Amino acid sequence: MEKLSYYVEKLLVRYDYVIVPDLGGFVVQNQSARILQNRIVPPLSTLGFNPLLKDSDGLLAIAIAQEEEISYQAASEWIEKEVELIHFQLQSAKIISLGKLGFLKRNELGKLVFVPAERVDFLPANFGMTDIQFFHEKSISSSQNKKITITLPSASSMRNVAATVLVCALLLVSPRIADTRRSFYTASFPLEMKRSPQTEKIIEKSTSVNFSSQVINTISELSTSEQEGKNITGHKYPYHVIVASFYTEKTAEKFCESLHSIGFEKAHVISPQKNYKVVLQSFIEYNDAVEFLHHLRHSEPQFASAWVFIDK
Repeated sequence: MEKLSYYVEKLLVRYDYVIVPDLGGFVVQNQSARILQNRIVPPLSTLGFNPLLKDSDGLLAIAIAQEEEISYQAASEWIEKEVELIHFQLQSAKIISLGKLGFLKRNELGKLVFVPAERVDFLPANFGMTDIQFFHEKSISSSQNKKITITLPSASSMRNVAATVLVCALLLVSPRIADTRRSFYTASFPLEMKRSPQTEKIIEKSTSVNFSSQVINTISELSTSEQEGKNITGHKYPYHVIVASFYTEKTAEKFCESLHSIGFEKAHVISPQKNYKVVLQSFIEYNDAVEFLHHLRHSEPQFASAWVFIDK
């Protein structure tokens, strides 16, 4: 009997009703919140019993068959024996327990009567729902008035707390400084891709990147003997292909060294306006810079967000 009650409880967690063949159906019912004399009862789910629901819908038998790893027929026969035992006990006992569900008994007319448990906390709708206790305020005479002393913190403590709150607020609302002119630079070029520069994460992966020979060949084709003899950081080379930008010079130089180690010997760092930009190649002509950028983006996904910076 306890095992049958257990399976009914388990199914009521997922379904609105469970039919026990030849006994009746246990139905989940909703109860509104109530205000009693000294407490407020929250809205709860309760259990009802319908003795007319006697025809099996197979739900209980399937659940038992799966749980016990037996056949559907064996589960149905087990339910039938349990129900016969309940009817037999009802004839000799006034009331029988059904675990967390409640109690069953027969009235004077011999009909089944179900007494639900006061609280069916195993139902999901009842989780965390507790009564709210309240008390009536009692009048206090003037002779019973008590002296209440309120101690406020010292002025120095209040100043320390205020300073701490102010610093935390400034840290939360302070914007991150970034290269705000980049969107202006990239908007001037009719290229296919416009993305933000690569951040410090590229450094961790740069030494393991395999660059194709196509990009290196393109660099050598676009480089001229005249460019090799000049200072590429000056204004004679105003068009720079930027592959990354950093907030510290040390990080930018470290990334630049990783580019040198894989064949990009012309990579260098531009003096910052707002941050340190890592240049893969600089050019005298704008068209050469754009052509190089086009090959770089399509040949190396690692540099898909590269862009052209004009230093004038």
